Amino acid sequence: YPMIYWMNKDDKADPCKMLLSHPGDSVTATAVSRDGALIATGFQSCVVRLYDIATGNEIHSYIGHSGPITSLCFVGEQALCSASRDSTLSLWNIKEGHRLAVMKGH
Repeated sequence: YPMIYWMNKDDKADPCKMLLSHPGDSVTATAVSRDGALIATGFQSCVVRLYDIATGNEIHSYIGHSGPITSLCFVGEQALCSASRDSTLSLWNIKEGHRLAVMKGH
């Protein structure tokens, strides 16, 4: 009789590097910076959060949209762009944590 060995989990360490938990809220968009140091997450609650990938610490929360976040992208090393169901794009300063611009009708 042949013997089958079923392995449903890798023997190596868990490849999951971070677990982002905000009870009652759903992640709707993510983006990773070009250098791999930062991850931005957009939520159903209209908030964008920026994390340090190495530590898992939240660096900034960006509040200003009135609809769920639909897309995120890093713009160079200084800015983050977020799109929302409120038909706006927001450009955020990564280091200082404030909004630089709002573009309506997008």
